[in-house]
Amino acid sequence: MSVCPCRRLGYRVSADGQVEAQDKFLRRVAGLTRLYAALIITQPPSTSAGPPTDRHPHGVERAWAWLGHVMSVEPRQDVTATLLHEFLAVTADSMSRVYGRQFSKLVGTLYTDYLPRIAALSPASGPVSRLDSLLKSCIAGRIRPPAGQLTAAFWHT
Repeated sequence: MSVCPCRRLGYRVSADGQVEAQDKFLRRVAGLTRLYAALIITQPPSTSAGPPTDRHPHGVERAWAWLGHVMSVEPRQDVTATLLHEFLAVTADSMSRVYGRQFSKLVGTLYTDYLPRIAALSPASGPVSRLDSLLKSCIAGRIRPPAGQLTAAFWHT
């Protein structure tokens, strides 16, 4: 029995074969991507119960790996732009602080080499325009922390 290609991509497929609408799929995966990105950049509180650790169990190095994986596959219409935008909107500030110039180089490569491949699939789409704008902001050094990010002080109140 073969699996529907849409299902392999993460689309929900009903019992009668109806494939999830593109806009609903994009909203769902955007939310999941933001959640994953938030987990990556959140610094968990230290506990006195165990040995001290400064290492995040799933830290910003995972963001670097995730971006590398995404950039190594063929983009998909609107999906790739949406995922990259949502992920970078949350992680860019942290990645910039941790990786500095290397992050700038990665964003530059994403903008000059990978974004044109995404835009070729859907040149006038909203997701592509939003990603383009975000990448230009990153290149210009205008990277802000994501809205609602908790500070380290949150854990000590």
